[in-house]
Amino acid sequence: MLRQPVYVVAVAAAVVSYAVMSFIMTATPISMHVHDHHTDTQTAWVIQSHLLAMYAPSLVSGRIIGGSACAPAWPRGSRSCSPAWRSRAPGTT
Repeated sequence: MLRQPVYVVAVAAAVVSYAVMSFIMTATPISMHVHDHHTDTQTAWVIQSHLLAMYAPSLVSGRIIGGSACAPAWPRGSRSCSPAWRSRAPGTT
């Protein structure tokens, strides 16, 4: 896997984006409290609001997707791809 350039680029992008996210999520409360003189309560509210906004949609997204026409789409997609999978030459990936 490490010899595939696409894989290396994907892993590098994931590492960089995770590092930037960690830096920002660590620096934000420090900056708010030390530099902008917000209280601990205000700083905590910002982080809690961010986490709620990130994860709250997951509580209802399953019902929204389940009630839409998108739910039965994956079997159609997998059936349309299966002839291509069967036509590959043996030994190729």
